Amino acid sequence: MGYCMTQKNVDFVMSKEKLPEALKSVQALVKGGHEYKWVNPELILKAETLEEALSEWSWGLQLDDEGNVESIRFEEEKSGDELELFKAIAPFVELNSYIEMMGEDGELWRYQFDGKTCFEHYPKIDWDIKQKCFNHCPNCNAPETDIEWGCYNWSEKHAHQNAICQKCGCEFREVYEYSQTEIVK
Repeated sequence: MGYCMTQKNVDFVMSKEKLPEALKSVQALVKGGHEYKWVNPELILKAETLEEALSEWSWGLQLDDEGNVESIRFEEEKSGDELELFKAIAPFVELNSYIEMMGEDGELWRYQFDGKTCFEHYPKIDWDIKQKCFNHCPNCNAPETDIEWGCYNWSEKHAHQNAICQKCGCEFREVYEYSQTEIVK
């Protein structure tokens, strides 16, 4: 049994200088005697690199040519105690890194790193987004009142909205890309 999940997106960075301390932190986590799902603590304690230790947790690291971590990937299908693992390495992960996941029931969340810890972040979905980037026809410059706006469509990296200009018949699409997250409270 267990909850299945898949990785959807990632922006995860860690400098090579921080890898040895991150490994020590993961090893300290399993020394406490707590049992973690799907993890053999003996293999983690014997690990000589962070890559070896994370592999036991079913996570793989992608390194650049200089040995810095440029990405991370989930290599299994069942969730375990990822949040505890990520909290242990969070102080060594670059600020604003994240790992986006989707559960077997369609739920989305991110493991979000803030430079000190890691937390699960769940999206707010607003089906009534009305923002239009240019508010006019790109062909004849007709105002927004002459444009028939279609439904919003979402993909992994952007959203788009189809439109038809009632004045000239031009069919166009506005594309909105994610730029940043801001905490307002």
